[in-house]
Amino acid sequence: MRLMKTLTDMVALSDIDSMRDNMNHVSLSVNGMIQICYEMYHHQANLRNLTFEVVKCEKDPYAMVDKEMMISALSAIVNNALKFTNKGGIKISCELDEQNYAEIKVSDTGIGIPKENLEIIFEDFEKGNEGLNYKYQGTGIGLSISKKFIQLMGGIIHVDSTLGEGSEFAIKIPAASKT
Repeated sequence: MRLMKTLTDMVALSDIDSMRDNMNHVSLSVNGMIQICYEMYHHQANLRNLTFEVVKCEKDPYAMVDKEMMISALSAIVNNALKFTNKGGIKISCELDEQNYAEIKVSDTGIGIPKENLEIIFEDFEKGNEGLNYKYQGTGIGLSISKKFIQLMGGIIHVDSTLGEGSEFAIKIPAASKT
């Protein structure tokens, strides 16, 4: 399973530029997208005795996104939150900001990311917490692909983190009308 995910990520990484021409933008419910990610990962959180909370937007915004890209980007972030959280939990929330962007936040109570590594985690094959005792597996391309997918859809991603306390990833994508 892990090998298949790695191969899929490698193909996606090498094919990002050609994906731009094959994107299928559709108007999707932001609440629906976060619910899909919750359904994908709540069982894993339960098995690890972690809380997993979803706070949906009061007024469900829609966004013009490529569904597969958006779910892939969001699920990579949620997967990392689960991977790097040993106690406490994960929360996915959304809101519509004053610039008409739907903002999806994934926060965790995990190990956090050193401040000097906050930007490199979005680079290909980089990890934020490597060292001699590194115990977390992965290729270091999930967040890189997520950022590239989000940018292809006209969005941005930002991370805030405190070492030993957790991280919060914020994805902003332009809101759209429901169709």
